[in-house]
Amino acid sequence: MRVPQSVSPWPLVTRLDLLEAAKVDPPKTWDEFIEVCKKLQKPPRLTGFGLCLGLQNDTDNNVMNMIWCYGGKLVEADNKTVALHSKGTIAAVQLIADMFNKHKIIPKGAIAWDNTGNNKAYQSRQVIFVLNPTSIYAYLAESDKELYNVTGLLPVPAGPAGAIAELTTAEWLLFKHNPYPEVAKGLAEYWMAPENLRVMIEEGDGRWGPPLQGHVRLRVLEAAGVPALARHAGAWTPVPASRHHECRLRRGARHLRHRPHDAPGAGGELGG
Repeated sequence: MRVPQSVSPWPLVTRLDLLEAAKVDPPKTWDEFIEVCKKLQKPPRLTGFGLCLGLQNDTDNNVMNMIWCYGGKLVEADNKTVALHSKGTIAAVQLIADMFNKHKIIPKGAIAWDNTGNNKAYQSRQVIFVLNPTSIYAYLAESDKELYNVTGLLPVPAGPAGAIAELTTAEWLLFKHNPYPEVAKGLAEYWMAPENLRVMIEEGDGRWGPPLQGHVRLRVLEAAGVPALARHAGAWTPVPASRHHECRLRRGARHLRHRPHDAPGAGGELGG
């Protein structure tokens, strides 16, 4: 049995200070995104898009996110028929190829990145945009307050199928052949009790959103700017197992940014 514990959004982590200095509006589409990157980047020291392209989970997540925006898919609804040659999938893969080869807005080294490569590129001020969960700003909150204060979370740019954002889910898994099923069930029930789940959310400084609507208005989520994402809890669309057990959020969130007086995050992870 799978019990949803929490969700974490994958927004467009953004150097808002660079956009504001150049008087450039946040990109609303992937076409606009490419033009913004080309205008603001200053290679080789500063490149537009820290897209992970190594043989890693972050590559799967980022590439699938863009494929969804273009209406593509890897598997048909029957969960058996391969759909690699669907029109939207081909268009999204071509877009990524053009970003790398033609527009040159992705660092060359991205093809060898592991799951920490995109985080480190942003944290060391080498890229303007990264598609990543909240591990980056959690690290910045502890280690680089200057960059933390000019970092914003933008909605994923839209493609022909719309702006489709990704949500990573975490679950309690109760194994069928567990010799102590009642103990396992009791542990999951304990941590999913609203008063206990609230502790997990607050200790994480709102980086992991609640799967329960009643927790959306928690003060820690308001301070972290998370409610704009969390309010869409009812709009999450589960993705089949063939698509990494992820969820999609079809409605983009509003522009989020941290303010200097926000409480810092409690984490300092590099990866994810």
